[in-house]
Amino acid sequence: DHKMSPLTLLPFSFLSLVLLTVQVVIIMVLSFFQTRERRWAMDLRLPRMAGHFGIAVPLEAMNSLSNRWSYGFAFGASSRVVFLLFSKQHILFPAPPWAESFVFLFGAFEVGLVFFPFFACLSTTARGVGAVLGILYTLFFIRYGNLIWLLPTILSFFFLLGRFFLILCVCVCVCVCVCVCVCVCVCVWCVCVCVCVCVCVSRESWFQRRVYKWDPHFRFPNRLIGTTIISLIGLYTVRTVCLSVFSPVCLSSFLSSFSSIYLSLPCLISLVYIFHVLVCYRKHMKRLWRGQRGFLPEKFRKNINPASSMAAIARYSGCQIAYTLWGYIIFNIVAFLAILIFAYTMIVPILHGQILKRLTTLGYSLLGLAVLLAVGCLQVYTVKMFFLQDKLSTTEKDKPLALNNRRAFNCFSYFFFFYNVVLGMGTCVLRLLVSLTVGLVLLPRIDRTIMPKGHETKDLGYTWWVGMIFADHYHGNPTLVCFCNLLWSRSPEPKAAGPYQPFQSGVHSRARKRWALAYTLLRNPPLILLRKHLASPPPCSTSGQAANQPSDHFTRTPRFVTAARTQTGSTAPSGGGTPPKQLNTQDQRNGPSSSEV
Repeated sequence: DHKMSPLTLLPFSFLSLVLLTVQVVIIMVLSFFQTRERRWAMDLRLPRMAGHFGIAVPLEAMNSLSNRWSYGFAFGASSRVVFLLFSKQHILFPAPPWAESFVFLFGAFEVGLVFFPFFACLSTTARGVGAVLGILYTLFFIRYGNLIWLLPTILSFFFLLGRFFLILCVCVCVCVCVCVCVCVCVCVWCVCVCVCVCVCVSRESWFQRRVYKWDPHFRFPNRLIGTTIISLIGLYTVRTVCLSVFSPVCLSSFLSSFSSIYLSLPCLISLVYIFHVLVCYRKHMKRLWRGQRGFLPEKFRKNINPASSMAAIARYSGCQIAYTLWGYIIFNIVAFLAILIFAYTMIVPILHGQILKRLTTLGYSLLGLAVLLAVGCLQVYTVKMFFLQDKLSTTEKDKPLALNNRRAFNCFSYFFFFYNVVLGMGTCVLRLLVSLTVGLVLLPRIDRTIMPKGHETKDLGYTWWVGMIFADHYHGNPTLVCFCNLLWSRSPEPKAAGPYQPFQSGVHSRARKRWALAYTLLRNPPLILLRKHLASPPPCSTSGQAANQPSDHFTRTPRFVTAARTQTGSTAPSGGGTPPKQLNTQDQRNGPSSSEV
């Protein structure tokens, strides 16, 4: 009972019970408004509940392009609890060491359940109900949140609150415009991907040529937007913690300013990497859309496991956030150790009056390194001048790879063999330092591997990145999506509203079909006699008198039938007649003329 919840200042046992009750109520209400395509046996017993209580989906994980920033700030609202899980502070109950993984798994599911209503209220089709429930649930979190320490999280909550109020106002004013068809955007993407000719409308600026070029036809999925927001909030939180740790140590103003610069440089590098990953995602997706897989390692071009690719969709976000935070922390630690070594080897001896000795040692080391590099460059220059054949043409840039003066070259390689052993020892250390530096700098970047060629599969982060972009490629290729959407829209089978069509209720669908039927019958009167209820035989009579008298089925002739018989000579058209007029979309939209009525 003494444990405090990571969300509020109330005891965890009481708050968890309240949150669980509220979450169950919200999920049940949203599930009631979620329709089901498949009917169950329960629907026959409870006809009023038929089609209700579908699965309340929190968000679309594959190629969702709507409410991206709302979902992103919903992820940002959960950032504090994610960092508590990351720092092992969100422990619900004590457990032995072998069961800590299960405790973390349970805690992760508990966090997902706590923030499930935010996402469900944003993605539900019942916009008004979702907005009201979202406002109430957001106000509950704002009431019990720590406004001073959790500034980015509280800003995310206020953004969600404003978003829910906007949705509610739109629903109340009945100004929802659902005529925007995302298929048009997909077709534009298809044209932009398939057309190889680039027409330059205006001259690009320096920022577009050197830093970032905006593409208005490309949209990042909500998964990447949420990952970016949580990564930014994570950097802000970690840097704040580091400043609070180093501030008591820095007694002087110089050390305080130095610590600020020292902590800001890795943060700036991580910040650049966060946005650079988005640029790489767009670049890789466009290459895959064009069928270019040359940027991938050989093992990832053909051998793609479908299960691993789909699982990478769920793994990527957490992996990218962890890589970003760990990269920032490890970079700080390594930089601190490097500065500490430099201080104890150079600064401290100089402060103790050993400046001449240290400068002499440093000069000898730099001189030896310069001699090694100079001799290496001299070998290359000597080979170029004396041991390569002349150019075949003056237009060639370099000499051909053809040996000249073979005997002299053998003597040259023999005498330099012993010196190159010493040179190799120095370059080995240099190679190790360069590898460590490059691996350290590229650690937050999940879009490229830090493993050597042939060992790319051992880099789990890069493997998940490749699986994610392949899954997005197969499910979000604009050409494929546009083609499948056209097939889906022309299918005669009844279907629900798809992801690229505006939502339409069943009442509007029936009214539209009845209007189309009436308009078709007005333009094609012979079709009236072919309708099912008119073409069926009369009911069997039980007496002769009833058999001789005409039934009500034929005495009560509709007005449409009379007009049809008058126009066609009281006979239904058989084979070989003029085909009926098809219903034109433009005519259906404009309606029948007065003369036709």
